[in-house]
Amino acid sequence: MTSKEKKDIVLREVVKPELKLAGYRSTKLGFTSMREDCCLIIHLFSNRFNSVAMGFNFGLEIEAVKGKQPAEHPRYRDFRERIHEDILLPDCGFLHPYHDPLGYKIDGYKDYKPQDMDVEDIKRRIGDDLRQYILPELAEVKCYEDWTRKRQEWNERANSKRVCLLRLLYHAHHYQQIQSGNPNLLDIRQKDRISAQEIKENYSLYRQIKALSAHPNDDNWPLILSALATEETNE
Repeated sequence: MTSKEKKDIVLREVVKPELKLAGYRSTKLGFTSMREDCCLIIHLFSNRFNSVAMGFNFGLEIEAVKGKQPAEHPRYRDFRERIHEDILLPDCGFLHPYHDPLGYKIDGYKDYKPQDMDVEDIKRRIGDDLRQYILPELAEVKCYEDWTRKRQEWNERANSKRVCLLRLLYHAHHYQQIQSGNPNLLDIRQKDRISAQEIKENYSLYRQIKALSAHPNDDNWPLILSALATEETNE
């Protein structure tokens, strides 16, 4: 079974049935659910970089539009008003075996070798995500005011100290070289107000990020500590 076939099975046998069971209707706009004064829309999307080597990604893009019928095509609306499924998952999906910042990920390469993930386990895990986290959170949106309030709560959750730390460690592990002055590492750390000490105290989180990555045998931790030491010397 190819990776694309697995993705299609997950969408056909899990994602779409769960959305319909939750009351969403399949329309030309996506999966829609009418609320008191707005329409909640879930768009299913695939990553344009999907391939055997990169894996096959897909995700959910969610928005609420005032009124009973959206007045314009989704691509003409403000994308900043939308959210993705990661914001509704524990730890924003950073410690999820089938999720990365691009969405749900099936197969791809690990240590330069193709993976063959268990499609039944993928179906079970993503089904649980929909039933336990994604759809219950969206069910709390009864009107547009609820959407505005919940979106603020979700964004605050996505910017919690723990998630910011996971995000930094994810990016740090995916750099081939970590050097003093690296804007990606240093700027993220300063932006999210993560101290060097907080990073040093969370080696266990780094190990989890590393184990789930495409290169679990690469260990950038010594380079991260070296970069932090250089930063501290220059402060």
